[in-house]
Amino acid sequence: MAKKDSYDFEMKKKYHDELARFIVKHHPKQNHRKHLKVACFPGHEALEIFNVYDKLNIQRKNIVGIERNPEIMKGLKHKGLGIQLFEGEDYSFFEKTSQKLDIVNLDYQTPMNIDVVYSLALLTMRELLSKQVIIGTNFLGKRENDSGLFYASGLISSNVNKTFTEKYISNPFYSDSLLGETILDDTLKQISQQKRENKGLEYRSNAITFHIISMLANGKGS
Repeated sequence: MAKKDSYDFEMKKKYHDELARFIVKHHPKQNHRKHLKVACFPGHEALEIFNVYDKLNIQRKNIVGIERNPEIMKGLKHKGLGIQLFEGEDYSFFEKTSQKLDIVNLDYQTPMNIDVVYSLALLTMRELLSKQVIIGTNFLGKRENDSGLFYASGLISSNVNKTFTEKYISNPFYSDSLLGETILDDTLKQISQQKRENKGLEYRSNAITFHIISMLANGKGS
């Protein structure tokens, strides 16, 4: 599998900075953070280890680096990082491990696909998450836009469900099929407008969040 010479660019730095900020927000005590259990994709440069977990005082022995590429895995072993290493797909690791994880950061850089669905479901299916777990994902939005189908269906379902949920919370006995048609029409119009204006990040974020919650819920149900 081909790889870039380096992922140490500005957008990746912003991603790591945001991840670190979010971890500190929910785990503010440094002495507590060093005991957190982490699963991540370190990549050939292990930037996430250096840029996030080292800076937050998370012990390397508590970090599992998942890598499916044998060549990259060989390089990681050669670095002697002191982290646990697992060679294979992330879902293979989640099928086998019994560790309770506090941070699961899956920097896929691909569109959401069936393997991702299975991996996320496994986290709850096999009860691998701590009570205050942080789950991070990173997907490639361009291919979602190009393929269109998942992107559009996700945007529609997320907005419709969000609106209905808000209505239900305000009045649990509220039900109106005409409202559903109105919400759907409004959503399609908004998506069309966003597309014309070359926007849509908020809808995309909502769609991905909604699908992740659905996958975790499906695993819990299993």
